[in-house]
Amino acid sequence: MKKLKLLVLLLFVVSICYSQQNKDSSDVSANMGADLVSRYVWRGLSLSASPNIQPYLEFSYNNFAIGAWGSYATSGNFAEADLYMSYSVKSLTIGVTDYYTEDELDLSRFDHFNWKSNSTNHAVEASLDYSLNGKIPLSFKAAAIVYGNDRDIKGHQMYSAYLELSYSFNIRTYQMRLALGGTPYKGLYAEEASIVHIGLSATRTIKISDHYEIPLSVSLISNPSSEDVFLLLAFSF
Repeated sequence: MKKLKLLVLLLFVVSICYSQQNKDSSDVSANMGADLVSRYVWRGLSLSASPNIQPYLEFSYNNFAIGAWGSYATSGNFAEADLYMSYSVKSLTIGVTDYYTEDELDLSRFDHFNWKSNSTNHAVEASLDYSLNGKIPLSFKAAAIVYGNDRDIKGHQMYSAYLELSYSFNIRTYQMRLALGGTPYKGLYAEEASIVHIGLSATRTIKISDHYEIPLSVSLISNPSSEDVFLLLAFSF
């Protein structure tokens, strides 16, 4: 599994380099940045109560994209480093994400290159995203963890799944997003089929200068399953 992962990454990088030599460099694009969030909440789950810095780096070529995303708590007690690949056809995107969390208090606790099913700290997820074109700006996500650190107390793979429907709209200068997410059975997100994420977010840009703006967003998130509610602030750079 480790060799396969490294081979896929190597082939992708080599293909990009080859394409750059044989085609216009504009065929390959790169994107990087970072978000600063007041708290790290993911799909209704609170993963870190401290402010988190979340950097990202992505390369894309035609319909393919490969990237890395991370989240690091300012308190130093949480770290996550993910790798992902995706392929898009019109409004449909198929993706694979490798989620990996580290123990910041003991970096030797987990081995990033350990892919054994009963001990790895990786969780590999397959996902499908679809957006409707036209007057109704609806988006749908379906995702399931297919391998890795998603096991029950007996060590069996749970295949935790997440489904989400979202609707985007504008109110004056604010970009709004309403989302409803849940899981169809017991797993990582809840002890049974449940709604785990009800969220409303508003985003607008703050002008710093004539050439630079910072997106600012506020999100109200409720998890009916765990009976939690969060109000989050995020800056993008």
